Amino acid sequence: MRISTSFFYSQGLKNMLEQQSKLLRVQDQLGHGVKNLSPSDDPSAAARVLGLNQSITKIEQYDENAIYAKQRLELEESTLDSVSLVLQRVRELTVQVGNIGTGDLQTRTAIAAEIKERIDELLDLANTRDVNGDYLFSGFKSRTQPFFTDGSGSYTYNGDQGQMEVKIGNTRQVTVSDSGADVFQRIRTGNGTFSVDS
Repeated sequence: MRISTSFFYSQGLKNMLEQQSKLLRVQDQLGHGVKNLSPSDDPSAAARVLGLNQSITKIEQYDENAIYAKQRLELEESTLDSVSLVLQRVRELTVQVGNIGTGDLQTRTAIAAEIKERIDELLDLANTRDVNGDYLFSGFKSRTQPFFTDGSGSYTYNGDQGQMEVKIGNTRQVTVSDSGADVFQRIRTGNGTFSVDS
């Protein structure tokens, strides 16, 4: 078989173009830092990459949820610590009133004014919000202010009994809110051994 010069040149050109195309592809792969530039290059690898990307997204969401839960629970803990301090101060004032008797009206009036301030402080603490503006003690109604007062000593709870949970893993959830009714209204009488009549 005889090979013509034009066939020889066209075959050489074809081989050079194929090599140039392969070189451009390798340069693209290096430039993008990936082996497969499009899903059609390797469909099974593309499916695995897609699955891995979805897993990474889910893990990142769990991580964000865990950070949110930690911040919210730390805020709730510090709020309840403040509530304990306020209640301790009210207890001290109550004992002080009992010790001074009925004679010192000016001191009793000052103590009553401070107790009123502490009750207002408790109301503010019960209506604490997180960084997103959600109330800590409203249950599922996180955008509803949990406690209101009519100014005459009556307090109303407007939240619900729910406890919000945040998913921090495939099978793990963390409770990130409590019902204000459970925290501030349903308080045991006494210490469980005895009770105090009012």
